[in-house]
Amino acid sequence: MGLDISVKDTTGNTLLDERLGNAGYIGRVQKVCAQYPDIFKVINQQVIYSPCHCGDEIEGKDLPMLLAEAEVLLAYPFEADDRDKESVKEFAQKLINACRIALSNPGAVIEFD
Repeated sequence: MGLDISVKDTTGNTLLDERLGNAGYIGRVQKVCAQYPDIFKVINQQVIYSPCHCGDEIEGKDLPMLLAEAEVLLAYPFEADDRDKESVKEFAQKLINACRIALSNPGAVIEFD
């Protein structure tokens, strides 16, 4: 169990497909992001609300917000142990990469499985 991320273009072609992390890893990210619900609204409500979910998509107007939140998460000086910090930074970088790919391909969506 865990969470995967993919970016699909308007024809359904996969532009990116990778593992975000297993349930324990996503749980560490949740623990940190849950402390800042107003800052990481899209991440908390649409990406990591469950360590394993499928069929969810982020598209259109939510992509720039997700990118902004992921960039803040990457740079955020939060208090956490080293293992949690490493997980959160790696997670944020994967989200940033996916958002940039999706935003550079009009109509692309980010899917979570």
